[in-house]
Amino acid sequence: MSEMLIATVQSSNKPLPGQGWRSSDDFGTTLAPPNTKYLRWDIDPNTPNPEDIVFDVAEDHSGKDKTVFTNIMSGNRTTFDRYDKLYIGNPRAAAPFTVKVFAIY
Repeated sequence: MSEMLIATVQSSNKPLPGQGWRSSDDFGTTLAPPNTKYLRWDIDPNTPNPEDIVFDVAEDHSGKDKTVFTNIMSGNRTTFDRYDKLYIGNPRAAAPFTVKVFAIY
């Protein structure tokens, strides 16, 4: 299988100002090749204790957002779907962190 970096997103270690859960700006998976099977989530190894960071991912909707992935840690694979507006939320982290999202195809 091959892989391709499709998104890089920075997350706070707590909800953004005025937010109860969201800790990053929106990002998407629409750049993934057509035959993508999985997403892999890698936390920048220069982050303090990247192996201890856990976060969730939600899809941004008008009204109530939908949580699509829970308890993500660096190196985790998830199923693939095309999303225009995802964001990181509910981070369990001691410091802000950067996540690289790879399409596995």
